[in-house]
Amino acid sequence: MRGVVERPRAERPHLLVAALASALVLSGCLFGGKDKEGGPGAASPWLVGELDLGTDRATGTGFVIGNGDDLWFAAEQFVPELRHTYPASSIPLYVWEEIAMGENIADIGSCPYTIVEDGAQVWRSDCRSQEGYEWSGEVSVDEWEDSTGRWTRWDMDLEIIGDIEDPAFDRLTLDGSIAFVAGDGEELVRGVQANMLTGLDGWFEQHNVTDQRESAWQDWVVTGRYEEYPEGHSFAGAVDLGELGGMTFEADGLDTVTSCPAEPKGDLYIQADREAILEFDGSDSCNRCGDMVMEGEFAGQACGTG
Repeated sequence: MRGVVERPRAERPHLLVAALASALVLSGCLFGGKDKEGGPGAASPWLVGELDLGTDRATGTGFVIGNGDDLWFAAEQFVPELRHTYPASSIPLYVWEEIAMGENIADIGSCPYTIVEDGAQVWRSDCRSQEGYEWSGEVSVDEWEDSTGRWTRWDMDLEIIGDIEDPAFDRLTLDGSIAFVAGDGEELVRGVQANMLTGLDGWFEQHNVTDQRESAWQDWVVTGRYEEYPEGHSFAGAVDLGELGGMTFEADGLDTVTSCPAEPKGDLYIQADREAILEFDGSDSCNRCGDMVMEGEFAGQACGTG
């Protein structure tokens, strides 16, 4: 039981289908879609109401599960706390705040320039920065408060091209929307909804860093929904990881382990080229590894290497 919402594990759909539609993710039709007695039409398992974030962007197809290290790396790109606090919002905001708006990329106040429109802060571009980066499009952020909590919503339609010799990156793209709400901390700690494409081409390569994110972040796309409760996380969605391909995912009750911040406890269900379960047990081992179950059979461990 988390707050007022009960999620009976015995009725979870452990076998995901390859064609899982992310529309089901956002409408709350995962995690069983029925009440404890098995009848249809149960209340949504989500505490946070669904926002309209536009047409689904992630396809959730094409990822081939190879070795365990690759699967763990993929999980880091969408599972909370493995590498990023909330990947669905942390990754695009990192690219926006730390890279796009960084020194020698933006001319703060002019390229992009800032206005306030209908209460939202908007950065507009269609300009060339002094250092030779071609900007097009805009980014906006709006904030409000309702009975759920304090909301922040980002809407992005931005592309930056490095039109100089030895640019910091070749192309940076932010396209879509993310919204997050801070709850009261008793039932809901935080909710995140995302329908976002983040493209970062050449950043790691230009900085002579060998990192799989060079491939995965060329077109990192997440369409999904996350909620954090006092004891852990539930989430579901689809993710595309650039050249690596995409998958669908869900986790109903991935518990935070206070003594092991780098590994939760619970099961992550994945549909890629095969059905897979990544079983975390941070409360016992805390070794940044999880057991892999492929098509119902134990298939070794997936481990973090970074």
